[in-house]
Amino acid sequence: KSFILHPQFPIMYSKILVALAFISSAAANIQFSREVLAIGPDGTVDIELDTSPPTGACATEDAYGSNDCTFDWGQNVTGSFVGTIGDPIESGSTLSVNLKVDKVITWAFSCAACGAVCETTVPVVNQPVSIPLPDCPLPVGSLEKAFNEALPASSPLGGVKVTATGTLGVTNPSGADVLKLSIDVSVQ
Repeated sequence: KSFILHPQFPIMYSKILVALAFISSAAANIQFSREVLAIGPDGTVDIELDTSPPTGACATEDAYGSNDCTFDWGQNVTGSFVGTIGDPIESGSTLSVNLKVDKVITWAFSCAACGAVCETTVPVVNQPVSIPLPDCPLPVGSLEKAFNEALPASSPLGGVKVTATGTLGVTNPSGADVLKLSIDVSVQ
């Protein structure tokens, strides 16, 4: 069974990454890398990232898409999310984020992966973030979504390099990974 996923779900990761920008500093750049740690049975993912206009923002490409990317303030981050859900995402599935900001400050939150609005507050700047998630269930099948997210014209803070490292993922109601990523973000 094929379907086009709710517009918010494929970009929830990008919204979390844009939220990471709010903990950052002066107008240099945002560097992002990721590693796919787990993907559910029969699941696939390909995340392609660039800017508009295209700049070749990502230095490497692997089986899961773009990696080792650099974005400047004021750019539009564009791309696509293409994949297959091998396990349904249904009521009881969880979105979890567990990051360390500058290796000291914990930014960890968990919420329903569907059927709710995921709310968190970015540490340091106390910036609230709300991510509307699609209705449950998201059935087994293929998904595809293009996105275009504008980064702020300039950093909301000044003069300090900020890093965030850790994991984000989605688990099914039994706790098995649907998708789990390790990320490393540096903003200056």
